[in-house]
Amino acid sequence: MSTINSTNAYEDLGLTQRQQPQKPNDSLGQAEFLRLMTTQLANQDPLQPIQDADFIAQMAQFGTVNGITELQSSFDTLASAMQSNQALQASVMVGRTVTTPSDINTLSDSGEMTGMVNLPSNAQNVIVKISKPNGELVQTLHLGEQAAGLNHYTWDGTLENNDQAEPGTYVISAQMTNGEQSEAIQAFANDTVDSVSLGGPGGFTLHLSNLGDRSMNDILKIS
Repeated sequence: MSTINSTNAYEDLGLTQRQQPQKPNDSLGQAEFLRLMTTQLANQDPLQPIQDADFIAQMAQFGTVNGITELQSSFDTLASAMQSNQALQASVMVGRTVTTPSDINTLSDSGEMTGMVNLPSNAQNVIVKISKPNGELVQTLHLGEQAAGLNHYTWDGTLENNDQAEPGTYVISAQMTNGEQSEAIQAFANDTVDSVSLGGPGGFTLHLSNLGDRSMNDILKIS
């Protein structure tokens, strides 16, 4: 009589026997812990039984370890949810205009440059100087009296000789004056978000059309 191989029979039917998951040898679940405790109680020395305090301490230790494991699992779930939320936030940034600190700004093909300056206090006059990358001054904007805080500036691309400037990158410097006192102030540039990648300070990095990479921590305004 020929023998029947059960494994081959399963394979002939297109089935496979389910393998029982193996637990790592170094893991101790709740069932194993209770079995260990029961064995310990059954084999204790009658003349020196386990003290209640020792037994309670062992139970508390296991409860602490089990609680930490569950807490770690919860943190992993929370981290995954936060990453998904960051990805969603990043996706809606593409195509938006952002304002970021920068000493360079770009004159667009339409002949306009926009940005902002940040005044620590009220100023009698605010001046924005626009230069070529080689340092040649091409235009000076006099914004006049401005209040403390953020103030917009716009350049239409007109040069000092009334010619039209070439589109491209220019260097920006700004200062505020009160009487004879003058103080340099922070300039900000507007740029468009081309793409976004996760990671970096603030959760993700913005890739701007003209100013390169910026983290969310560098962004002052989104419009």
